[in-house]
Amino acid sequence: MKLDYFISFLLASARTVCVTEANFANLVGNLVSQTTPPATTLPTTKPTTAYPKDAHCPQGQTDATTNGHQTCVAAKDCTLFTSIVYWSYDRFRMHFKGTCYYTLSETREGIGADLEPFKLNVKTYLADHGKTSVDWIDIWMYDTHIKLLKGLRAFVNGVEVPPPSTSDPRWKIYIKGNYIFFKAQNGLEIFFMNYAMAKVRTPASYAGQLRGICGDMNGDKRNDMMTKGGVFSRDPLILGQSWMVQGAKENDRCAVYTPPGSSPEQCTDEEKKKVEANDWCGMIIMSDGPFPDFFHYPNPQRAFEDCVKEECEKPRGSEADQNRRRCDVIASFVKDVRNVAHLFGGSVDYDVFANASQCTFGA
Repeated sequence: MKLDYFISFLLASARTVCVTEANFANLVGNLVSQTTPPATTLPTTKPTTAYPKDAHCPQGQTDATTNGHQTCVAAKDCTLFTSIVYWSYDRFRMHFKGTCYYTLSETREGIGADLEPFKLNVKTYLADHGKTSVDWIDIWMYDTHIKLLKGLRAFVNGVEVPPPSTSDPRWKIYIKGNYIFFKAQNGLEIFFMNYAMAKVRTPASYAGQLRGICGDMNGDKRNDMMTKGGVFSRDPLILGQSWMVQGAKENDRCAVYTPPGSSPEQCTDEEKKKVEANDWCGMIIMSDGPFPDFFHYPNPQRAFEDCVKEECEKPRGSEADQNRRRCDVIASFVKDVRNVAHLFGGSVDYDVFANASQCTFGA
């Protein structure tokens, strides 16, 4: 009797003897298993799933994919701004103008089996205008080396890859506005805005399992002042240099920048008032300033203090030199707004900034 006829016979019998649907399924399954050769056993591998579209997670969260399911998980950011100012995961702020190659964030040895190890290094450089900027970020994860460079470029294992790239289902690289993004399946994200800013967003599951300039993400910013050797220090030079990657060829020619003839807080009281005025650094904290509603600095007061400190460390020069410096600062504000406008929508009214500063800006 052929198998399909026999199953039809069983189905008819089930109607007369009240065989339940579950029992009937088991009966047919047993029959098929006896008439079909067993499948070859294959070694088990960790499943990978195609990277899904971005989840629009709330502030302070990132999207991670586990067993094919996408969820929003808690996360913390470590941010680098042009100057260079580091904000650790736990919001410790450090001014460190090193132009070397540093450990930004990496997993400690012996992390939990459920965490994917990673390592992030950053190379900074001294720009012509005297600011230290981000040159590139190296990412090691999933046995792959990924490099994000200024100019919105990306390399994977030494080969340039034009974004967007999803060659590995566990991560992707893409461009949005003036940012290049790396996003891993476990929720790790790196945002790199051309030269000016870089941000690392790490899932909260890594709390206390990290080290580097970004800190350990344990909720206590005080221990972010620990050097790589475990020594407490309030000196940003000592802190920053301790995380320099030893022996790296990228460090053959690097130095901590100090403007010629300058020293910290060189401003006189009169000069400082000029720098703090609304047509210079004070524009950041003006209640009715030119910044549009869609833009705001993460911490305006801190940004204002950073601006004043940096301007006071520069050589004074002539009145014309100071005015050029002032307009350069306002131009950097306009650039920040323009970058955010490109990323999230909105427009920049250059006339508003020009009227507030008496400087000229191009679209």
